[in-house]
Amino acid sequence: MNLFDHLPDPPETKTAEDPNALYADVALHLPVDREFQYRVPEGLRERVTLGARVRVPFRNRAVTGFCVGLSSKKQFDRVKDLEAVVDDTPLLSDLLLDLARWIAKRYVCSVGEALAAVLPLSVRRERAARTVAWVVPAADTETLRAARDERAESRPAQARVLTEMLEGPEGMEASALRRTIGCSDSPLRTLARAGLVAIEQRRAAAIESVARPTAPKRELVLTDEQRRALERVLAAIEARHATTFLVHGATGSGKTEVYLRAIEAVVAAGRQAIVLVPEISLTPQTVSRFRERFDRVAVLHSHLTDADRREQWREIRAGKADVVIGARSAVFAPTPDLGLIVIDEEHESSFKQNTTPRYHARDAAVERARRLAIPLLLGSATPSMESWQAAERGTYERLDMPHRVDSLALPRVEIVDTADEPREHGPPPLIGRRLHLAMEDALAKREQILLFLNRRGHSTFLCCTRCGHVVKCSRCDITLTFHRRRRRASCHYCSYETDPPVRCPACRGHSVRYLGAGTEKIEDEVASRFPEAVVARLDSDTARKRGALEATLDDFRDRRTDILVGTQMIAKGLDFPDVTVVGIISADVTLNLPDFRAAERTFQLVAQVAGRAGRSRKGGMVIVQTLQPGHACIQRAARHDFTGFAQDELPAREEMRYPPFVRLLRILLQGKDEQRVSKLAGAVRASLESKLRPENLLGPGPAPLAYVDQRFRYHLLVKSETGDTFREVAKRTRETCARTRDVTVTLDVDPTDTL
Repeated sequence: MNLFDHLPDPPETKTAEDPNALYADVALHLPVDREFQYRVPEGLRERVTLGARVRVPFRNRAVTGFCVGLSSKKQFDRVKDLEAVVDDTPLLSDLLLDLARWIAKRYVCSVGEALAAVLPLSVRRERAARTVAWVVPAADTETLRAARDERAESRPAQARVLTEMLEGPEGMEASALRRTIGCSDSPLRTLARAGLVAIEQRRAAAIESVARPTAPKRELVLTDEQRRALERVLAAIEARHATTFLVHGATGSGKTEVYLRAIEAVVAAGRQAIVLVPEISLTPQTVSRFRERFDRVAVLHSHLTDADRREQWREIRAGKADVVIGARSAVFAPTPDLGLIVIDEEHESSFKQNTTPRYHARDAAVERARRLAIPLLLGSATPSMESWQAAERGTYERLDMPHRVDSLALPRVEIVDTADEPREHGPPPLIGRRLHLAMEDALAKREQILLFLNRRGHSTFLCCTRCGHVVKCSRCDITLTFHRRRRRASCHYCSYETDPPVRCPACRGHSVRYLGAGTEKIEDEVASRFPEAVVARLDSDTARKRGALEATLDDFRDRRTDILVGTQMIAKGLDFPDVTVVGIISADVTLNLPDFRAAERTFQLVAQVAGRAGRSRKGGMVIVQTLQPGHACIQRAARHDFTGFAQDELPAREEMRYPPFVRLLRILLQGKDEQRVSKLAGAVRASLESKLRPENLLGPGPAPLAYVDQRFRYHLLVKSETGDTFREVAKRTRETCARTRDVTVTLDVDPTDTL
């Protein structure tokens, strides 16, 4: 977050006092905690309304902002005239405008920044073209490879672009390429000038209309638990009560059917519903369940082109969609008469935005539902501690569904201590004896297997066995991960890549070993042990190409794949009845992270992955490999005992004063000069000490990830029972940092991690 509170007012001219004048407060997309006032010329008065986009002069140029206030009172002696009204019909409803104001207040950002989250960029653009920029290779493979290797150290962003071109000769849409490697347009233009890539304008693919015929409806008999939950939700819909329900249902308990029946009631009344799911759960399998039941379904996700997203947004606003399914930002979908919001897997951290404004979709949904007096359904087998505690306090109403449909049993879970695995030399085997035997048995019965490891790549670190040197990223204090398919050593934080070293950079010996395991190594190990089985891998490396995720899941669903290896992408939302064995290769990956949510995340991952097994009469079993078999969260997850886990975890959180018993504001400072970052962090603390009690201010100190992308990172944590001090804390922080140009400051309210 760049802090520009010291920006001057926009250029102003002297205007005579006019009792009949009209003035507009305009929110601009700037990190400035204020709006700017402009006089509305006589000829524009009929067109200026709240929520309309307007063009105004600002700092010697014309910019577009939103009219967020109108009055007859002039705030300054001199104001400039508003130049134009962009839209004949305001893009923002009063409710969405108020919701943006709420986001600005809660997450200590400007209203203009909040509006950037409420309205997609493609909608805010005045004339988005129906063509998209497409980047394709413009040189042969050898030339591209040589140019990539030459740029690996000095121009890493260009090197990453060339890597993508080598992996996908068909090229990639420019916006998707920028998102994938985290760069601006500059590296693309530079490579184009060098003749290594070409940038073409291609016609954007047209979206499917939201209107599609539904499949014949399947009549399902609800269980008693489903029926009781649905009755409570339908009563709230009928009464128009803003009740937040926490649907705590075991994996396979039929939560989705409850959502669908509730949505049917809303649609039958001529209203709309919004369904939020984690981005990784936005699969054809998920969407098809809704399209089987509803004629008009809109889908919002990150792979839409700008033109497609804009078209979907307009159709939703026009009332042409009854159900909107999407990831985080779909909570702001402009439905004309919203009757219900559903958030599935509400515990997922992907519902928290990681750029300004750093809102949480769950909290935004609670606020939107409150303002509309409509119910909100939060569903999960492993709820967040925040939602569970809210239900314990009575703020939310809990609906329990502890049993699977059709009386299916939850899978049997076995915990295996990998320290006891026999070994000749080195670390224990990736696939232990118990898991190997279970896989053999399943394959003999022509059943399917899921193997989970939340680390991608082949080897997670490269170490010299002669001198002990560990190969790290040149831009971060983080080990490089070896990706065997691409023959590259990669940093998963800044995306730096290089060839894996032949010699040790420290002692120049030939003793560099590839240690640790990611999904690539598991895939190779499985293929070696079970050569007759068809093995596939699903992680962010294999799913980056459009359509790859769907193709992999289709192959698995249609039994063309026997064993699927993956990261958290396979942990939730998948329902494959022939999966009878789930293996968790290492349950410790997230357990030892220096974050107060580590145990919670570990429990959620283990429990969610385990829930993929035994979803038919064939039953299922889960093998959990761990070096900490006695850890409480592992034991509780093995027993499918979320209530017991919460009873263990919440008292510890309360004693240490962490969420859900307090709210947090994280202040993160980053810069290339560690001394300046440390000094400024100390100055921030000094500015806050008079405002806060000592126990409510932690730090400053180096962040757990202390050096990333050539920047040193220091942070402070501010605690508050209600968050009422956060805005004053943000103001003081901005004032302290206002004149420092070489250190960036991020203010993150209610962070989901503190790494």
